[in-house]
Amino acid sequence: TIHSLLEDAGIQQAVEWTDEGTRTCTTLLDLATNQMTELIEPSDTVSAEAVANLTRTVHNALPTSKGVALCGTFPPGVDESVYASVATSMPPDAVLLLDGFKGVSATLATGRVDCLKINSEELHMLTGIEGDDDDAAASRCIRQHLSARGCLAITRGPAKATLYSHHSSEADKLEAVDFEIPPLDAVNPIGAGDTCTAGMLYGLAGGYAQVDAFRWGLACASASCLSLKGADFALS
Repeated sequence: TIHSLLEDAGIQQAVEWTDEGTRTCTTLLDLATNQMTELIEPSDTVSAEAVANLTRTVHNALPTSKGVALCGTFPPGVDESVYASVATSMPPDAVLLLDGFKGVSATLATGRVDCLKINSEELHMLTGIEGDDDDAAASRCIRQHLSARGCLAITRGPAKATLYSHHSSEADKLEAVDFEIPPLDAVNPIGAGDTCTAGMLYGLAGGYAQVDAFRWGLACASASCLSLKGADFALS
């Protein structure tokens, strides 16, 4: 199981075991086209007791946390108030990275998100802007959802990534920094996005500037693609 694999790797976990079945996501990779298709099973409804227990566990850990990443969507039985409650209960000097675009309105409304990391397609779905003008979508996203200290990290698979933030001196402008992704002999790209999130949170919580933290996260994501087992690389 995922739990035992992480345990074998020495990664500490806080798990709330449920009687309800949870979903399995199967990713199919077409080696001829490098296109991926995700088959996502439905999930049973998680009990209110299990949700309350896990929420309590997370809240108990917040006072000593330097950073938190809220990632992905949640199963039936969990609503967006869980993410929002974490956001409003974090220490003021801790970093909050949000990696998700569905059911995150309440979390974004707290004004507590330091970094929103999503891909280009998700950006347009979140903002409702059609087409491929990422700059326009990013401008709307930042002005509607992020505080003056917040940043927006946009990935595009193997294409360039972009970090958007408020301009340092002109309030009505945004700063955009592009990152070129080097060509890779990728073995397994599955999980690269989550690896980027983890690497970026590591950087932000460690005091890196936003641009350096995103660069570090992208480097981790690239390294993750080079082995069959995701995120299996040396930090050096």
